[in-house]
Amino acid sequence: MKQEQNTTNPDETISWIKLADSMQTIQSFSKLSALPKSNMALASPTELDLLSRIALSDTPLTPLSLSDSMGMNKSAISRLIHSLLERNYIKKIKNPYDKRSYCLALTKIGEIELDKNYRQMLKPVSCIYHSLGEKNFYLLLDLLTKANNSLIEHKKNAFSKIELSKNFLPKENSTI
Repeated sequence: MKQEQNTTNPDETISWIKLADSMQTIQSFSKLSALPKSNMALASPTELDLLSRIALSDTPLTPLSLSDSMGMNKSAISRLIHSLLERNYIKKIKNPYDKRSYCLALTKIGEIELDKNYRQMLKPVSCIYHSLGEKNFYLLLDLLTKANNSLIEHKKNAFSKIELSKNFLPKENSTI
C-alpha cells in the first residue's frame, strides 16, 4: 500500500472520505482510552488528570497553565479547581513568580486519592504499551505529541490557514 506524502497542500492527496474515516478512528481511540467515572473511587478521570499534572510538574502550576495543558477553557478549569478545593484535594499557594496570582499544590488527601486511583487511571496506557511493544508505543507517543502540537498551533490561529478544497466536500447529488 502506497503511503501518502506530506505536501504543502494536503487536500490534494487525501479525500474528505479518508479524512472522515481518520477522524472516526481518532474519536474511537479517544473514547476507548478514556475511563468511565464508575471505575474511579472519588475523583473523576478529569480530576485525576489535573491532580496527576500537579503531582508530576517540576514547577508550580497556575489555573491558566492547567487550562492550556489540558485543553480546557478557563471556566471549566475554574469549576474543576473549585470542586477539588472543596474536597481538600488541592490547595492554593502564592505564585512565586507573580504575587497577583496563585498556584496549586496537592494536599495529603489529594496525594492519597491519586495514589489510590493511579493504577486504574493508567490501565488504557498500560494496555497500549503491552500490545504495541516499547518501540511502537513511543513512536505512537511521538506522533501524538506532534499532532497535539500541530492542533494547538492551528487552534491559536483559529484554523485560519487551513482551508478545505472542493476535494473535501461531497459532490452535489452524490451518495457516500
